[in-house]
Amino acid sequence: MLSTVDTNSDGVIMKGVVNHIANYPTNVREVTCMALHENQAYMVHNGNPGGLVTLDMATGVAVRKLTNGTGECTLCSSVSGYGETVIFCDSGSNQVKEIIGPSVRVVAGTGQIGNDNGPCDKASFSQLFSLCTEMKNIFVCDAQTGCVKVITDMKGSVRFLTHLKLLYQAFWVHFKHQNVERANLEEAKDMVRRLSDYLHETVRSVQVILDTDRQLNGPDGTISSKTLKSVDMIHSELGYLQSQITSVNSSIPINMLSCLTVCVENLHALGHFKCQLPTMLEDARNLSNTVYEGIKRSVLWAAYYFTHPSVYYTFPEKDMPLSSLSAMEHLKPKALLSKDQE
Repeated sequence: MLSTVDTNSDGVIMKGVVNHIANYPTNVREVTCMALHENQAYMVHNGNPGGLVTLDMATGVAVRKLTNGTGECTLCSSVSGYGETVIFCDSGSNQVKEIIGPSVRVVAGTGQIGNDNGPCDKASFSQLFSLCTEMKNIFVCDAQTGCVKVITDMKGSVRFLTHLKLLYQAFWVHFKHQNVERANLEEAKDMVRRLSDYLHETVRSVQVILDTDRQLNGPDGTISSKTLKSVDMIHSELGYLQSQITSVNSSIPINMLSCLTVCVENLHALGHFKCQLPTMLEDARNLSNTVYEGIKRSVLWAAYYFTHPSVYYTFPEKDMPLSSLSAMEHLKPKALLSKDQE
């Protein structure tokens, strides 16, 4: 039978009251998993035949959704709500499937026994046991390999990287020998503004989900507060640079590569060559000489960042369980002197 437990605590112990809701539907035996979704109780059960049954919590009407041993479901072992739909583990075919109306589609798994990660249509499992969901993320447990895997949508990551690309485009950062569209100062400022607006929108959406107004960081599932402040600072400084250029001559072209740290640090080193801590007056007096010396050193150059598609660190071929590690032995008791001996 199905029951609910109303719990309450007085600060010392927890008490509960069991309330009967409904009996199991006909032919339902040994319920192994149950999930509540949109006022429907989804029950995975063994029996003849086993499968997945839904029970309307308001009317008490039971409907069989899946039957084990069919083309849609070989052996259902776990179920969970997923947005507006329901997903389940098909342990017989080693696949994660989704129930959409009257039809069933494969979410992840090739149907072959394995332990491959990657795209959903190429991933494989050995023995799917259970699953659960958190927002748009699906966590599955593979009993044979002893691991938990996450299935997540990549649309959010693609959108994030698309907006992050605006920062590279604004300052002409590109691959070696790649033709790049050189944005002017106004276009670069607009690109950084679009990135800043997107990041603020993302942080606000996470704050709504977490029901908090505090500053968020990486562990909260979004960018850090320092990153957000850095992007805002870049946008404000580009606006300040534009206002200063406009006050002199708005037709002066700006090479956005000159705003990169490697260029600015070069002028900073020249300006602080004679005096490490110049005053504001000394810095203003030496500005012309700093620019003059910097121009004499200016040549066609580029900064290259060397990357590699695979990790440089070697992975251990064998692992050691925690139980195999040697433990510290307890200290032996020390004999104490008696009062007569003292």
